[in-house]
Amino acid sequence: MGSGEDLVQGSQDELSELVEILHRTYQRITELTGGSADSVVHTGSGTSYLLPDIQGELQRMEAMERQHASERAAILNALPAHIALLDHSGRILAVNDTWRSLAEENGAAGTVEPVGQNYLDICESARGASAFWAGDVAGGLRSVLNRRQSRYTQEYSCLSSGEERWFLLAVTGLERDDRSGAVVMHLDVTDRHQAHQKADDLRRRLERLVDQAKVGILVHRNFKPIIANRELARLLGYDSPEGILALADSRDLFSEEEHARITDYNEARTSGGGPRYLSGQGQAP
Repeated sequence: MGSGEDLVQGSQDELSELVEILHRTYQRITELTGGSADSVVHTGSGTSYLLPDIQGELQRMEAMERQHASERAAILNALPAHIALLDHSGRILAVNDTWRSLAEENGAAGTVEPVGQNYLDICESARGASAFWAGDVAGGLRSVLNRRQSRYTQEYSCLSSGEERWFLLAVTGLERDDRSGAVVMHLDVTDRHQAHQKADDLRRRLERLVDQAKVGILVHRNFKPIIANRELARLLGYDSPEGILALADSRDLFSEEEHARITDYNEARTSGGGPRYLSGQGQAP
């Protein structure tokens, strides 16, 4: 038992002695180099040894990088869009949680980690319905990375969770030291697109109803015709409603003497609560 304790004690004494030698060696190297050396190399083995100052600096840099990565992740995750940061070659440096969630919704769970993949390669290898717009995105992304343009956008549709969804893709240039990079953002604009579709559907239904009416109908905005039906064209001697819609001012359909009355009537109606007909007049314009 005593010999074992002696062995441990001997090892500790030797270790303390080696540490002291190492400390004096580092001090002497610093004196000889004036503190300008970051590392030294053992000529026999080729082994490189970092000096204490540079080791401390590397540790501080690593801590700062971890803090920066944490702050960057928090900022990206606070944004509602699907976002990826790319380097100058198109390699993905970081993505936010929303980007990962979309991949999982599209059945990509368990696939390769997105960070480290090349987004240009992903676009160019796309197949099926997305191949067309993905090829355009690859070209736009290259233009941004090569600094030929600062921004590229495209709206596209895709099936997600069995439903058609619309996204606005925006690529914005990012300067990183002396190299370029890019921020890629996919913003869900399905609600806006569906609202536009509903508005278009309602407009087409209104136009059909107006066109089938047996009375002349004209709809204008600031007197610029926007809807006219066939019956109005017939009553006014036009071959088709297009002739009326081509007018710059719908008041030109009437004599100049009527223009002031028509203008007053329009102002009364648009102000809310104006009469159906102007006082003293037997007909509406």
